[in-house]
Amino acid sequence: MALRERELDRLKAQAYASFVRGVERIGGFGGKSDILATSVTYSGTPHGYKERLQRLGEATTADLRDAAQAWLGDGVYALEVTPFAATKQVETPAERFRNAAARRSPRSENCRSFTKNAYRMAGVFW
Repeated sequence: MALRERELDRLKAQAYASFVRGVERIGGFGGKSDILATSVTYSGTPHGYKERLQRLGEATTADLRDAAQAWLGDGVYALEVTPFAATKQVETPAERFRNAAARRSPRSENCRSFTKNAYRMAGVFW
């Protein structure tokens, strides 16, 4: 099924409208900061979005057909999922909580004593 010019114009209008809605927001997904960050990441300049909009405006149905043939060609992708072997729960959550003190690493003790000393030292400076 071939893409008609009218359909391509509709797709371009949707892309432009989405861009404009994004530019209206300052932050968040699709906002100004996102557009500028994406431009810098992928094109090396914050003005990269201008190049993208220009390519969008110049796109033809032949360009889309060629891209689809190149990227969505006749290749086959097969994914085989092999589940892990069934495992047995060694301890219940209650046992895990009870045994947490036994599993505490020496590093966590060092961190706790450092925090106590830091509070004591803070009292000297205030």
